[in-house]
Amino acid sequence: MRASRCCIAAIMLASVGLVASSISGQPRRSATVTLSLFSSFGEPIAACHVEGFLSFNEGDKTEYRSRFHGLTGTGIPFGKTYRAILRCEQGGILGPFWISVQRTHAFVVLGVWSHPGHGDYYTGAEPRLTVYVAGSPVPKTEQQWIKIVGEYSDEHEVDDVSVDSHSARFYNFFPGRFLLLLVAADKLLCDKQVDLLGPGARLQLSVSPSGCTVKALAAVKAVE
Repeated sequence: MRASRCCIAAIMLASVGLVASSISGQPRRSATVTLSLFSSFGEPIAACHVEGFLSFNEGDKTEYRSRFHGLTGTGIPFGKTYRAILRCEQGGILGPFWISVQRTHAFVVLGVWSHPGHGDYYTGAEPRLTVYVAGSPVPKTEQQWIKIVGEYSDEHEVDDVSVDSHSARFYNFFPGRFLLLLVAADKLLCDKQVDLLGPGARLQLSVSPSGCTVKALAAVKAVE
């Protein structure tokens, strides 16, 4: 028995509709999401669970915390924006953290500012970090920059090295472990890990053909 032309057309339209729905809009693929929590100095924070995992994606405002056991969730739809709230035995409520889920197995590192003994972190108008550069092989006519990047946070900041004071200053970070990069034009002159411990941090970066070294002057610890 042959199908009529109208039936064939209906089947074709249904097929096209299914393909279109799978291509358009939010993808329906889902992921296993594992959250890993660290202090800003890289110390793991244990005994935590997900208090909230709310979707802010287009067409989806679902709360997915029930899909988490501890810090691992399953069946989390792909999406660019989720708001995560965590509760820990030590530290209470932490967050919000903004998370993107774009892989079937997503491992997300979350950094939490830790401030032992410092209380509220306010330094006024003075720089929170001053870096002095000594012995750079770059001519004085060539500009140098220093960039600091938080290893367990989203913090980063750039400043040029002053030709007069041979220093760079930074104002917008919180204590933690940072990667410090000294660059000039198209070359990397130095990269060092440092722990920035508090306000008024100062260090000297000495550069030579064989490498570079960090000398802590105040509220800084070099990471070997």
